[in-house]
Amino acid sequence: MIENVSTTMRAAICVAAGGPEVLEVRELPVPRVREGWSLVRVMGAGLNRSELRTRQGHSPSVRFPRVLGIECVGTVAASTDPRLPEGTTVAAVMGEMGREFDGGYAEYALLPNSLLMPIETELPWEVLAALPETYLTAQGAMDALGVAPGDRSRLLIRGGTSSVGMAAASIASGYGLDIAATTRQPGKAAALTGAGVDHVLLDDGGSPAETIREFWPEGPDYVLDLVGSATLADSLRLVRRGGTVCVSGSLSGWLIPDFEPIAMIPPGTKLTAFHSDSYKGETALLQRVVREVEAGVYRPNVDRVFRLDDIAEAHRYMEDNRATGKLVMLPRASLRGLAPDEFPAVGRRGGLEHGEGGVHGREHPHADGEHLHPRRVDRGGNIGDCEIEHGAGVVHPAVHGSRLLVGRSDRIGHFVPGARLGFGRVLVADHPELEIRDRHRGFGVPQRLV
Repeated sequence: MIENVSTTMRAAICVAAGGPEVLEVRELPVPRVREGWSLVRVMGAGLNRSELRTRQGHSPSVRFPRVLGIECVGTVAASTDPRLPEGTTVAAVMGEMGREFDGGYAEYALLPNSLLMPIETELPWEVLAALPETYLTAQGAMDALGVAPGDRSRLLIRGGTSSVGMAAASIASGYGLDIAATTRQPGKAAALTGAGVDHVLLDDGGSPAETIREFWPEGPDYVLDLVGSATLADSLRLVRRGGTVCVSGSLSGWLIPDFEPIAMIPPGTKLTAFHSDSYKGETALLQRVVREVEAGVYRPNVDRVFRLDDIAEAHRYMEDNRATGKLVMLPRASLRGLAPDEFPAVGRRGGLEHGEGGVHGREHPHADGEHLHPRRVDRGGNIGDCEIEHGAGVVHPAVHGSRLLVGRSDRIGHFVPGARLGFGRVLVADHPELEIRDRHRGFGVPQRLV
């Protein structure tokens, strides 16, 4: 049976190469299903710098107009594959999505069955949407470097506050590596520490060699270079002799001018690369990532969630390098839950503000005098009361008088007040009858509000 599908959909079309203004939201016909392809009802799409570069005109093979988006998550609306019945939760990434054929910046996407990865999860859509490209790339880069669980080696991540950098830090921290990571913005250092980075390095445009030698005299064993062309030569000099450098990002561009391998690669040093297209369709790997996020082992590192109507703003935000972690777009207004004036939400700096609407699984504090009641939006977009419960990623509001404070538990279980709200973080207040128990994998969980 085919899901009830309308004949038209809203999509963000890149009409030509240019600035963010070339992304226009239009009404389009819903694509017709054909053999070997299934229709996906898009519930969320991660935003990626490669899409920004395509929009700017740096992808010669892409013809405009084009619906961009190299990844998405959602449910199967119409299937041509018996293993993908209608209603199945799926993720898709790469395989020329948003390049050769229309991608995830839409309410529906017609995608090759070979790209669709059926996933079992109850994660919120904005969290699930943050995982496919980011974590498959990060895991692939770790594999390319030769890093494995239990490895006590030294890893340097260049471009640490990119979405892949944050994901790589989560994976490497779980493996037990000693991790250093770079950022150009001092204000992002705390996010790196929270992701498991042991040494935060401020990137001032020069080489971090002198600083690194202070704590790693021989240099790192591995370098994951997500900056790319501007830093590769320096990364090859930084890594210890016999170490490995993996290029898996292009924050500074795709091409390396005047690259001379014999002169630039020291003897015994290994240079490799990873491209996420190599892991497209890897259902088992993505399912494992999802389970690790559900368990609180990996962090999804969602920086900000945008609506489809705000896609141009999202690209400006990405182009200005303002994100710490992943940007996500949710195309369906019906998932926004209550109207903005119907309940307050927690602002990015920990203040109590009017929210922009609910999304599946996210709890919203509802003020009633001096009391605060948790609310949650289900997958159908309905909001209702919910119990304070245990679980990674569950937001737990607490109130003391009219004050609402944001905090989290650090990696060893101590409470850190004033941290920015994020997935897996908890809201707590200075309340004498609020008990925090059962610090599950570093997350403090309030068990009782009085």
